[in-house]
This record gives sequence, C-alpha cells and structure tokens, in this order.
Amino acid sequence: MARPKIDIRHFVVCRAVSWEGPPGPYTLRTLEGVCHRFGVPPGTEFPFEVDEFWTYLRVFNMNAGTGTIPFFLTLLRTGTQGTPQRIWTRPYAQIPFRSGRGVVEAAFSLKRVTFPAPGWYEFRLSREVRLRWHTRRLIVAREHVLIEK
Repeated sequence: MARPKIDIRHFVVCRAVSWEGPPGPYTLRTLEGVCHRFGVPPGTEFPFEVDEFWTYLRVFNMNAGTGTIPFFLTLLRTGTQGTPQRIWTRPYAQIPFRSGRGVVEAAFSLKRVTFPAPGWYEFRLSREVRLRWHTRRLIVAREHVLIEK
C-alpha cells in the first residue's frame, strides 16, 4: 500500500480544547481561546511562560495510503529585523493513517511554552520527507500569534 499523501487543512493554536462527549478519535472538539493576540497578565516580566497551549490539526489523506507520519513543531520569534529566531523544535505527534479514514483530526497539548519577549511568534509544523540520498523537513502548516503586554 502507498504511503499517505496528506493535505493539512487546519492547524490552530488555542488556549484549550474540550471534548463534546467521551474522548476518542471521532469525538467532536470545541476549541477555546482561539485568538491571534494573547495578553500577558499585568506585572508579568519576560521571559513569560504559558502553562499550556493546545494545537488542533485536521489532515486529509489524499490517496488512502497507510502508515504513521511523525510531525515536528518549531516555535520561532520574528526579530526586530524581520529575521525569524528559532526558540525550540520539539517532536509533535506520530499520526497514524489508515485506508478508509480520509480525515484525521487531532488535538495535542503543549506544556510550558516560554516566550522570551513580546512580539510575533510562529508555530511551524513540519514532517520529515525521505529523499533518495537524504531526509529533509518539509513545512506543512504555520500559525502566528502575537504576545503583548
């Protein structure tokens, strides 16, 4: 069977995700605190650490391929010159794809996300692609947030 050919339709960063029923792969979810601007509580100094962020992902399996794809998440800060500065890269998720399941929806918690300063940040989702002679990371989705005082 062929490897999955995927298309990421939604990648959202939010403050919380709640289940609308018993947890499971087909249970609907409600995204809470979906916003592109997040305020820091008054009197808080930077670096500022958020206890928990959530990400929501909807992936379409375009060719009914099967397999598990590892994803990675990178947090970047847009510097004063517009140059992105990488804060960290983490393994994000191993998402299984099965034939007969054309859409995969998943929500994942990010614990202890530290923002060094106010400004724009980019959450960059990537996956590894194996080429003939090497492996490279392919960016498949991006989400931007503004952290402000």
